[in-house]
Amino acid sequence: MSHVADIIFMTSIDDGSNVEDSHPNADKLSAYLVRNHNGAYLVKVDDHAGGNKAMQCDVFMAAINYLDIDEFVEWFHGIEWEYPESVQLLIKDEHDDQFSMYTPKI
Repeated sequence: MSHVADIIFMTSIDDGSNVEDSHPNADKLSAYLVRNHNGAYLVKVDDHAGGNKAMQCDVFMAAINYLDIDEFVEWFHGIEWEYPESVQLLIKDEHDDQFSMYTPKI
């Protein structure tokens, strides 16, 4: 039996990064998942969007079994975002009808 939570995470392009193709703040969220959920991590998906232009944000997703949502959100709030106004974390527990949205505490 499982209990899945869906995660969608969006941020400004390369938030907090000075290195191309580096996402240190997304990596911090992934590090939590790797450490607590058997190596699971966020996958960058914005390059799969339709249309003839590039997304103007970075988008990451994961489906995690038995996610401690409160602890994960607390970890999220502990990150210092370069552009916090551009950051959104969406989480939907499998028994919820819609996603809950979290933004950094400014």
